Amino acid sequence: MDYMYNACSTTARRGALDWAPKFYDANLPVFKSLYENVKNGNETRRSLEFNGQKDYREKFAKETAEIDAQEVWRAGKTGESRTRGRLRLSADGETCSLIDGFVISFPTVRKLRPDYKEEL
Repeated sequence: MDYMYNACSTTARRGALDWAPKFYDANLPVFKSLYENVKNGNETRRSLEFNGQKDYREKFAKETAEIDAQEVWRAGKTGESRTRGRLRLSADGETCSLIDGFVISFPTVRKLRPDYKEEL
């Protein structure tokens, strides 16, 4: 996290510092409710009931398509397409860099791009 944070612009870091407490306060009730629903079994029950339906795959595909169509994910796909073919694995196999010199850890690349093929 510290590397990702430090790689951001000072404007982004300033915004993170200023807005983090507000997001924490706004999200705390949501996470408390989520944890309570996990603890009391409601989340498991919902999953089992949903996955037990004959048409659950079609319903799930429809729900995930709605999320996939959101702007934030479309923007991510656009950014990913711009880096495709520009990543180079280091000799030690631990880091990966873009042609323009930005270096990220190879495990991070694997998480972001599981389909990534090592290019030496």
